[in-house]
Amino acid sequence: MWHAFEKVAEAKKYSDYGMQLDSQLNRMVFSLQYICRATKGIPLDGWSRTIVSQIEKDGKEKAYEYYINLGRDRHDVEKWIFFGEMVIESKKRNISYESVSKSISRSANMVSLYEELSLKVLDEESFKSFLTQASTLLSVIKDSFVSDSNIAISIKEENFLSIHDLEADRLKAPGK
Repeated sequence: MWHAFEKVAEAKKYSDYGMQLDSQLNRMVFSLQYICRATKGIPLDGWSRTIVSQIEKDGKEKAYEYYINLGRDRHDVEKWIFFGEMVIESKKRNISYESVSKSISRSANMVSLYEELSLKVLDEESFKSFLTQASTLLSVIKDSFVSDSNIAISIKEENFLSIHDLEADRLKAPGK
C-alpha cells in the first residue's frame, strides 16, 4: 500500500499510513496463520518443549532454581517460567475450526479492500476518498486485534514468542 501513497505528490506526506497498513495487514494475516496451528494450544519448538517438560516434571520453583543455578538472569528465568505456565494452560483450550473460519472470513473482507485500494489509480481528485478509506481500513484492522478473540490470542502469544525466539537462541549458544 505504501507504493500507492508514493505515486501522488499530495499523498507522499501520508505514506506512513501506507506503511502502517502494510505492516498491520501482514500482522493480521500472520496471526490467522498462527491461530490455525494453535487451536489446541501454543505450538512448541525445542526450547519451549524443554521449559514446559521441566515445569511439568519438577514444578515451577525447581525449574526456576535450575536456571538460576546455571547463572541465568533472574528476569529471563521469570519470563521463561511464565511462558511455560502459559503453554501448559493453553493445552486446555479448544478453539473450534468454525470460530477460526469466521475470523478468516472477516479478515478476508479487509484483505479485499486492501487489494482494491492498492490497485486504485490516484490523482488529486480521488486522493481524499482514498485517504479516508485507507485510514478507516487501518482502524478496522487494528480494532480486529482486540475485537476478534482469535486474533487477540494470537497476537498476545506471538508477541511473547517473538521475544523468546531470541532467548531460545541464547539458550542454545555454545558455552551457555
